[in-house]
Amino acid sequence: MTIVLDTNIWVLAAFWRRGKPRRLVDLLGESKPQPVILMDSWLLGEIFQTFEHIRRRYRLSQPEVTVAIEQIKKRTTWVTVTSTVTGSRDVSDNPILALAKDGRADYLITGDKDLLVLRQIGKTKIIKPAQFLAILSST
Repeated sequence: MTIVLDTNIWVLAAFWRRGKPRRLVDLLGESKPQPVILMDSWLLGEIFQTFEHIRRRYRLSQPEVTVAIEQIKKRTTWVTVTSTVTGSRDVSDNPILALAKDGRADYLITGDKDLLVLRQIGKTKIIKPAQFLAILSST
């Protein structure tokens, strides 16, 4: 199984210990076989920018952000994205759709309504964390 986790999932999992995104990320590390989690330069950059914003706002230390980013890098598989996708009503979401397409993701997990409304793009199903948790628990 190949998946993409949207920025909002990574951020909630890293900084808020309760909730479905954190439980999902924890379960991904425990599940057998482990799903392949896709990453590209655009998504990592967006995650880093969001982490930096949170760090400054809540006065977190730089090492906390660095450790979180390094953990994400270790858990993901790098994809070189060459496609351009124009499926989202929010054009700033199109790069994550291109990652899902080029990485041949089975699922894109997100809380973003602009992505969720699409339901599927190509073979990639776009679902909420709770839906993916149900899929993990049934396998």
